[in-house]
Amino acid sequence: MKIASFNIKKFGKKKVSDPDVLEILTKIVSRYDIILILEVVDASRESIEIFMKELNKVHEGYTYNISDRLGSTRYKEQFMFIYKSDVVTLVNHEQFNEEATTGKDVINRDPYILKLRCSNTVVEDLVMIPVHTKPKDSVKELDELYDVVMFVKTDWNTDNIMILGDFNADGSYVSDHDMKTIRIRKDENFHWLIGDNVDTTTSTKNTNTYDRIVVYGDDMLNAVEPESAKAFNFKEEFNLDEKQALKVSDHYPVEVELKSIVETDETNAKKPKGKPPAYAFFVADFYKEHKKKHPEAKVILTEVSKLCSEKWKSMSPEEKAKFKEMAKNDKRRYDQEMKSYVPPAGAKKGKKKKKKDPNAPKRPPSAFLIFTSEHREKIKADNPVISITDIAKNFGEMWKKMSTTEKAPYEAKYAKLKEKYEMEVAAYRAKGAKNVEPADDDDEDEDDEDEDDDDEDENDIDGKMAKSFLYLRM
Repeated sequence: MKIASFNIKKFGKKKVSDPDVLEILTKIVSRYDIILILEVVDASRESIEIFMKELNKVHEGYTYNISDRLGSTRYKEQFMFIYKSDVVTLVNHEQFNEEATTGKDVINRDPYILKLRCSNTVVEDLVMIPVHTKPKDSVKELDELYDVVMFVKTDWNTDNIMILGDFNADGSYVSDHDMKTIRIRKDENFHWLIGDNVDTTTSTKNTNTYDRIVVYGDDMLNAVEPESAKAFNFKEEFNLDEKQALKVSDHYPVEVELKSIVETDETNAKKPKGKPPAYAFFVADFYKEHKKKHPEAKVILTEVSKLCSEKWKSMSPEEKAKFKEMAKNDKRRYDQEMKSYVPPAGAKKGKKKKKKDPNAPKRPPSAFLIFTSEHREKIKADNPVISITDIAKNFGEMWKKMSTTEKAPYEAKYAKLKEKYEMEVAAYRAKGAKNVEPADDDDEDEDDEDEDDDDEDENDIDGKMAKSFLYLRM
């Protein structure tokens, strides 16, 4: 999987209105599965929509996620992540607030942090922290990133962290002596993938290494394809002169590749199928009967979901016993097959589920999830035949188009819930429960499902239906 960071100097309407520049930019961006774009200055987002339309002509499936408008002066810019939606899935995102989190105000443009789930790399989840320092404050800002990483590491419970962007860590901004004082440079857990002698600028007037990619921990370092971290010299690649190149940007993209998991059809075919809960067997049976009775009818997921829910709730333990027995038998089959299954070389190893205390504080939902919970029923009522996937897409588009002011009530609710959660966690840990993980509402691990998971929350019926139809497709 190829990842890049690209400071496209003042990315806006002027940039995309030049056909030659637009063509070069789409060629560059389409090289990557994930790319961070810096210096997005168009508040209207018109240039973004134009660019995304052109990009998806080259390769379908690209989407984007963008930060608030950032900066301590009248000049504002945004971080924008563009990624292939068929390769990675957005798990979480947060506009980091340094002052509220650490009590300090050092970073000029607070990072917009993303957590992505990668479908075919040796790293399953990846947290990305974008950086664009104010040149004269680069030393202070880069040093402060250490505290940001430590916060993310603890709060997001992951070591799979990548910092990338325009560090301005060279020339008159950061000296060799300064470099030695920066904590993310001194700490051996941080691995700087772009060497100090790599020219990341298109100008012939300097050879500075402003743009960087840094990964945290040995696992992340081992996930990197050897010698894949470099600057992409698009001037040379597309045979441009300096004037033409500078119209595109004064920076080259910096890139890196993560190792992929290669599984052949043969090894995939041998892998034991998952162990669905009793409810999944019930849904499969219900679906077959429904198709027999209504062979010509179009299956509307929300309607079948409702019918399944009502039927399951009305069934006696004796009626459910048949499906529970089917689940138990299938679990025995799965356990037996797993004993003789040998994963292909390089395959991800399943993580053991950490012990959860059901009495521990529950992690609060994000501002986005609070927003969706308040509007979900209205969306479904206004669109009775809408699918779960389309509901999710609608919410994603609605959230993207909302202004910072419109998002503020949900961010405030999240902040209040988070503060309450942190107080509860502190009290919980003060009681001596240090070795037990706090409960996490969104924690799911199908490989560690207990055979009695069929009695899970029946209010989450849409989630169950989606899960059940996944089992039907196995």
